[in-house]
Amino acid sequence: MFLAPTTVPGDLSIARQDVSCTGRSVPGVGSAGAARMKRICIVDDDEAVRESLAAFLESCGYTSSCFASASAFLSAEDEAPPYLCMLVDVHMPGMSGIELVNVLRTHGVDIPAILITAAADAPLRAAAEKLGGLVLLDKPVDGDALLETIARVGKS
Repeated sequence: MFLAPTTVPGDLSIARQDVSCTGRSVPGVGSAGAARMKRICIVDDDEAVRESLAAFLESCGYTSSCFASASAFLSAEDEAPPYLCMLVDVHMPGMSGIELVNVLRTHGVDIPAILITAAADAPLRAAAEKLGGLVLLDKPVDGDALLETIARVGKS
């Protein structure tokens, strides 16, 4: 059961909700690579958001790797293990989430990306569409919508 904070410092927040993952089907379960295929990368500069997302995903049968910035992710020794997908905050100090996805794709790393933001405006949506294959979720993040999106992008 996930119970996220109602507010997080700054513009980052996750919806306060109770979401039960009992009985949900998780992509990769039952296959030889189940542990790898259930791994999700979280890149967000807000520690509370990272921890909430990681705890929620764990309660739903996923594992996660968390990074406090795009540069922390890029400098990790194994920056591209077989992730099911990435959850990436759009607005972070230094490199933005869209810039991170662009860098990865430029280097041939095509991990499905779910961008999360508290400020989704028309230019941001246009930038996400230009990169193609990106999903943009508004903060506060709805647990059910997140799980549905993970299941959808995990199949691609």
